[in-house]
Amino acid sequence: MIEVPTKRAMIAAARYVVLLADAEKFSMNGVSRVCDAADIDHIVTDAAVPASRRATIQEAGIEVTIA
Repeated sequence: MIEVPTKRAMIAAARYVVLLADAEKFSMNGVSRVCDAADIDHIVTDAAVPASRRATIQEAGIEVTIA
């Protein structure tokens, strides 16, 4: 994907990284990885994150807000 290098550069330049994604995104398997969970500070989503992804998020110390 052409936008991946741009996203990686923005993450590298940021002091605080917030991922805004609907809960369905956590059930998908993408073809390209933008960053590791450790690069994200906070997730804002519309519903609870699926149990299959929760452990990774908790281990990385990522704060989650359901809005």
